[in-house]
Amino acid sequence: MQGKDMFGRARTGTGKTLAFGIPILDKILQFNAQHGRGRYPLAIVMAPTRELARQVEKEFREAAPSLDIICLYGGTPISQQMRDLEYGVDVVVGTPGRIIDLMKRGSLVLSEVQHVVLDEADQMLGVGFVDAIETILSSVPRNRHSLCFSATMPSWIKELVRKYLKDPLTIDLVGDSDKKLAEGITLYSIASDLYAKASILGPLITEHAKGGKCIVFTETKRDADRLAYAMAKTYKCEALHGDISQSVRERTLSGFREGHFNILVATDVAARGLDVPNVDLIIHYALPRCSETFVHRSGRTGRAGKKGTAILIYTQDEGRQVRIIERDTGCKFLELPKVAVDGASIDMYNDMGRGRFNSFGSPRGYGDGGRYGGQGNYGSGQGFRNSGFGRSDGQFSGSSRNGYSRNQSGNFGRSSNFGESRMDRSSNFGDFSSGRSSSSGDFGSGRSSSFGDFGSGRTSSFGDFGSGRTSSFGDFGSGHSSSFGNNSNRSQNDYHFRQSADFGDSRK
Repeated sequence: MQGKDMFGRARTGTGKTLAFGIPILDKILQFNAQHGRGRYPLAIVMAPTRELARQVEKEFREAAPSLDIICLYGGTPISQQMRDLEYGVDVVVGTPGRIIDLMKRGSLVLSEVQHVVLDEADQMLGVGFVDAIETILSSVPRNRHSLCFSATMPSWIKELVRKYLKDPLTIDLVGDSDKKLAEGITLYSIASDLYAKASILGPLITEHAKGGKCIVFTETKRDADRLAYAMAKTYKCEALHGDISQSVRERTLSGFREGHFNILVATDVAARGLDVPNVDLIIHYALPRCSETFVHRSGRTGRAGKKGTAILIYTQDEGRQVRIIERDTGCKFLELPKVAVDGASIDMYNDMGRGRFNSFGSPRGYGDGGRYGGQGNYGSGQGFRNSGFGRSDGQFSGSSRNGYSRNQSGNFGRSSNFGESRMDRSSNFGDFSSGRSSSSGDFGSGRSSSFGDFGSGRTSSFGDFGSGRTSSFGDFGSGHSSSFGNNSNRSQNDYHFRQSADFGDSRK
């Protein structure tokens, strides 16, 4: 690189990070050798997602371990990032939102920036970073060296290049193939009734992933949660979507990359910029909204010249949309034979569709809320039918059979916080954090009791549950007890559950 501004069209996974990173890092090393290290960054790289920013940071650190490189993104404590910036950094990698926040606080100064990189610029528009990017570009020195990379060329990108890049060199590695798939991806389609879609995933994954990594794409966060919940009875899988906290996202992605589980159920937004090597299978559980989305999803496999498989599941009334994707991408799907559906398959569909799991969190201890228990058979009432609390079907008799046995944290487990469980869509459960009470029904001894101020820390009667004596639910305890009855050692607003067989070990 000779210091000339450049606009490049390239897809993710084409190796462009090191292509632009190594020359920039080399120039910074030379500058520091001549002038000494300063406090303020000499280069800034902006990425649309936290995952992509972390990937760029990782590759930069491996290429230049002697440089101070910091990654800035939301969902993590800003105070620690402010302290790190005080010590001085050579390179800043981050999302525009957090970069702007630190600039406003005076912790991030861009007056000495020599190199600016805008990576995957077309995705910035979709996540609302347009204004932030222009603010950042207006704050760096005018004589900077600027690079902009984008897979597509919307009007906003054209205006950005015209306004902020000086006579840029254009390198197009996409051409007219922005709707074309990479070579090496085998495409299949399979027709399915709506109720059978969830049930055919298992046979498809077994046959085509062959034990390797698989990403299943859904349209909504709710579908991602429900599908992961239903599949977790048989497979090791997790959900990834925008409502999951940053720390959980990182642990989930790390677990997927390292093979702790091989099935990731994700939304399109959550998968933007996602770079996971060696993904063997992509399943379009929900039909993509456009051909570009189909190409982007399918491009998670078959990267760097490797082979991969993508399977599109469609219902009878979606056949026309499948033909449109074939026309736009120039590809042809190989039709798979229809998979027979048995009674167990219908049960799997019912697990997803009957409202018994309302985005409480990802399965098997990775999600913010987690899933507690198989059937959750509590007492004799039916107050938990639609609470998303562990498939409370209404067949409650006696003590819990599978009480919270799925909260197996392990190395990647995530304890859940009742005060923060995001159960805003629960029914018959009360407002968890608002202090408004609702009836839980005949819950335990057969007498109706008030569920009360569950998230406020105020005591309310829970009914004769387990021990035969009414106990305070506000003072929800700290011991390793198997019943709710006498667990009232200390009051707290957030109920933190860690590896408890029932609900006993509830310490924050």
